[in-house]
Amino acid sequence: MSARADTQWLQLRQTEAQLARWRRVAQERPPAGGWISAVRQAIGMSVAQLADRLGINRTSLAKIEQREVDGGITLDALRRAAHALDCDVVYAIVPRAGSLERAVKARAELIAGALVGRAGHSMSLEAQTVAHEETTAQQKVVARRLLAEWPRDLWDSSWDRRTESGRTSGG
Repeated sequence: MSARADTQWLQLRQTEAQLARWRRVAQERPPAGGWISAVRQAIGMSVAQLADRLGINRTSLAKIEQREVDGGITLDALRRAAHALDCDVVYAIVPRAGSLERAVKARAELIAGALVGRAGHSMSLEAQTVAHEETTAQQKVVARRLLAEWPRDLWDSSWDRRTESGRTSGG
């Protein structure tokens, strides 16, 4: 394994440790009316009172609360509202794959499939087909090598285009 790959794996594991406690929280959904409104109402603060604390009018606060529900609120606006509610904003980016390691492995497997598939396509044009089991074994070897080397282009969007065109053209 290269020094670069070693460093990358170390950074991944350190970040994974930080994200561990967020996985459970990531499954929770905010209240239907948003956190600003829910907290404001829970502590008995009126729209006028929160608007005053923020130095804005009630209409502007209503827009902020709606932007939170719609997903268009900025972190800065959310932080200011939280501060006015004597709260803090906490957030994390949690991988959909369940872990960063799984995300990286899935990416390597996707690229390996594209690389081996391209070679297999070239061979089939020359009437030299490879058994499915051999293709699968080759993909595993290529994926392991990608994970060991952690190439700089692992997340390049050019791989997305190559793997997508391979799926749509049947290759």
